[in-house]
Amino acid sequence: MTNVSNVKAQKRQRNATFQTCSKRRKKLENTETDVDSAFDDTENLTLSNHKKQLGELAEKDPEFFKFLKEQESDLLHFDESDSDVEEDPQYEEVDGKDESLKGDENLRRDFSGRKIIDLDFVTNLQNSLLQKDQLELSVIHRMVAAFTACVARVGADIEPPSYVINDSDVFESIVRLCFTYVGKFLLTLIGHTKTESDDKKSDSKLKKVGKYKKKQYRCWKKYGNLIKCYLHALLQFLNEIQTSSVTVCTLRAVTDLLELYIHFPKLTRSFTRTVVKIWSRRTDECRIAAFLALAKLIRIHKTSFPALIKRCYLEYVMNVRDVKEESWPLIVLMQKSFAELCVTCPEIAYQYAFVYIRQTAIHLRNAMIAKRKDLIQTIYNWQFMQCLYLWSQVIAKAHRHISSKKEDVAGIRELDYPLCQITISTMKLFPSLKYFPLRLHCLRILLIIQQNCHTYIPTLSLAVELLSDALLILKKKPAKEKGMQKSIDIRCVLKVSSAHIDDAGFRRAALEELFRIHLEAAHIVQQSCAFADIVIPITHEIKSFVKNCRSTDFSRLFKSLETKLQEQSAYARGILNSSDMDLTNEALMKHLERRFQAPDAPLTKFYDSWQKAWKLRENALNSVDKKTVQQTKPAQRSDRLNLEQNTTAAVKTKSTVVVKANKVDIKKNNIKRARRKSEEIVVTPKGDEDVLEDLMLSDGED
Repeated sequence: MTNVSNVKAQKRQRNATFQTCSKRRKKLENTETDVDSAFDDTENLTLSNHKKQLGELAEKDPEFFKFLKEQESDLLHFDESDSDVEEDPQYEEVDGKDESLKGDENLRRDFSGRKIIDLDFVTNLQNSLLQKDQLELSVIHRMVAAFTACVARVGADIEPPSYVINDSDVFESIVRLCFTYVGKFLLTLIGHTKTESDDKKSDSKLKKVGKYKKKQYRCWKKYGNLIKCYLHALLQFLNEIQTSSVTVCTLRAVTDLLELYIHFPKLTRSFTRTVVKIWSRRTDECRIAAFLALAKLIRIHKTSFPALIKRCYLEYVMNVRDVKEESWPLIVLMQKSFAELCVTCPEIAYQYAFVYIRQTAIHLRNAMIAKRKDLIQTIYNWQFMQCLYLWSQVIAKAHRHISSKKEDVAGIRELDYPLCQITISTMKLFPSLKYFPLRLHCLRILLIIQQNCHTYIPTLSLAVELLSDALLILKKKPAKEKGMQKSIDIRCVLKVSSAHIDDAGFRRAALEELFRIHLEAAHIVQQSCAFADIVIPITHEIKSFVKNCRSTDFSRLFKSLETKLQEQSAYARGILNSSDMDLTNEALMKHLERRFQAPDAPLTKFYDSWQKAWKLRENALNSVDKKTVQQTKPAQRSDRLNLEQNTTAAVKTKSTVVVKANKVDIKKNNIKRARRKSEEIVVTPKGDEDVLEDLMLSDGED
């Protein structure tokens, strides 16, 4: 009973305090209305006065102030949202839809009721952007809405916007205005706020290369939806546009706003997907612009690097299934740009490089153990070979990269040995003449690693092993009637058929590439003090090839190489005999390496002359390709004219041939007539006279 009575007493006390608090609250509201009416004319009621009144209330009646804190906190935090407006007086927040109606009164409407943008609308927007000192928020709302109409025009699957664009000039003007001004005005609108990390410039942690922190903005919450709408529209526009020049301009506009994109994780992921597709599928200009955007994203937002590097690798593998002469420069561009991205975060890139190189090694091991056709085919294809090319470029870039910390790229540099082992094993997996070009690609990969990593790889001896295959290819005479191609780009070939092996054009391209690999490998080893000893078995193999080769052109070619190798070995021995050797003296060894590669060295002169010849040939081929591309366009336009001309020319040649043939017949007939006249037999061939008349008319027409 006592407990029940105590509970009732507590309830009564609570009700009494609640009633007193409610009465005091009503009094406070009455006093506030009185104060508002008193200051209605002068408008002196500000945020500071309100805080002053609340302070007086806390002193006079602390219990009621405590009750307001717990139950009605909105009264204590009065008008906090207006403080942002006071901090940024240049822009006044207005409802975009209401304000946009002021400049849209003269716009026509289509059948669905949407407003059609014309050139006057664009001119008004441009004038409001350039002439007004204080930019109105409604102008930005109208520009974003107009750009959304541009996105709908290019074919994006979005909700019907409030504006419609039917003129290409209007479309181009809106896009130019938005790319030029909207991004800058949005950055100015939200206002960058300095953080504590910005002020502490002397902090050693912030002096690290690549250290970046997200910027904070004063009015981010207020304008975040508007910014997100514009950024999303930019990505949609970038997805739909196909013209190279417009794609590059859009990528530049997006790259300038990457500091805003990183505040939206979903937009950042969609940005990565879109730009990586452009990087792997468009023209070279678009790919370079996409690479610059990806590099900036990694620099300012390192947490996106793992997802970005995985997506780049997958897109690369998907787009190198078929390699052609036109796509080869684009693939090389992808390889070198991917290497640049890996070097920006080498400690993270090493983990992915290790996993992917290990994956290629597992595929190769399975093929070596089972020796099945399907497993061999998983190795002998363009995707596998281009992956080896890709990682050779990454490792080469890591060795050339100059970093403040050597341990950052040390992990990637150590992957050169496993990649070399994988490449050599791939070369020896299935020794068939049909895969002779693939083995040339393996040698080319080894040359890339050897030249940039400054490690000895027996590329020259591996290249000499292919001379026996070259003898088998040249064993038969080339089939003249089956000449398939006069010139073959050996870079774009992995496997050839027996018909290609018998083709003279393929033989010439394959043997010239093999000679070039020999010369480049010898030029790389030229700086070594052991060059004379390395070359002894090489020259012996080349001599046997020259002796057994049936083609005089190729025997002369490799004979010149063998001669220059012997001259270089004699040149190197003379330098070594004239100097004191000390293997522990690094300065002396570097001096000897420079002397071995002197401009007057026999192999150096030989290599430089061939290098010039190769460059001239490549430039000539490129100029021919450009001319053919330029000629195909007018040729397509004048197909009908050429057809008519060819038809008339064929008719003329046919008529002239008929005329000549029939003139011979006429002479014979005349001789016969003379004989018949002499025999007093007169025959008038009417048909011949008719033919003569027809032929004379046709001859006159000619």
